[in-house]
Amino acid sequence: MHNIFEYLRKQSKRSLVLLCLSLVVLISLCDYLAGPEIGFALFYLLPISLSAWFAGLTAGVILSLASALAWFADKWLEGEETFQHLHSVWNAIVQLGFFLVIVYLQRALQQEQVRARRDPLTNVGNRRYFFELAESELHRSKRYPHPFTVVYMDLDNFKAVNDHFGHEVGDTLLRVITKIIIRNIRSTDAVARLGGDEFALLLPETDGPSAVRVIDKLHAQLLAAMQKNGWPVTFSVGVVTFLTQPETVDDMIKLVDDLMYTAKENGKNQIKYEVYQKNTQ
Repeated sequence: MHNIFEYLRKQSKRSLVLLCLSLVVLISLCDYLAGPEIGFALFYLLPISLSAWFAGLTAGVILSLASALAWFADKWLEGEETFQHLHSVWNAIVQLGFFLVIVYLQRALQQEQVRARRDPLTNVGNRRYFFELAESELHRSKRYPHPFTVVYMDLDNFKAVNDHFGHEVGDTLLRVITKIIIRNIRSTDAVARLGGDEFALLLPETDGPSAVRVIDKLHAQLLAAMQKNGWPVTFSVGVVTFLTQPETVDDMIKLVDDLMYTAKENGKNQIKYEVYQKNTQ
């Protein structure tokens, strides 16, 4: 099931809509062949739900309309007496309304799940989002043994900014940092704000030398932005590249977290790099 969801997430919206429309046609055909004794209305919820979840609200509405029309056409062709009169249109409208309610409820649930994993200040992922993403990457790397890198970044002297400039400036600083990080990572990478002054990055398909290039450049740009704005903030960073997989996400996070605190305890404003490779012999 996980593999199916991953496949659907990678598809374009157009491909998903076409796939779901094909499902509607297949369900409609089965409905017609089965006859009026067997109801197939609930089966239309599968393509409707898939389109709404993976392709958006508009796609869900389109599939709802298509499903209602297919359902109406089946009943009309079956020649049921109730579908030989004007109130057949009302029945189709009721069916469409049922489909649309499901679409809107599903989208509302999806948006609520997104908000639960989003930091409202910086609009990037939060701790819950990052741990779920790390869990997913760990499972993926066990199937496809490619390196990945995890980064923990702590802001040195951030409390001084809040104390001397106010929390509004502190919030602005966090947004500036977030924008710089996003500009320096790929669309396949992820950034999350773990707490008040801690950020984490997940860099799939990233080996040690690549991680050094990315994080050194990012660190330099962050320091330049702090100096430009007169903010006395530096960055203590722990970077672990995993060539083999740790046993659990907690083990993974602890390695990176400990490395970041080593950088902080050794004078702050440092980057500590480490490569993790478990002996499999």
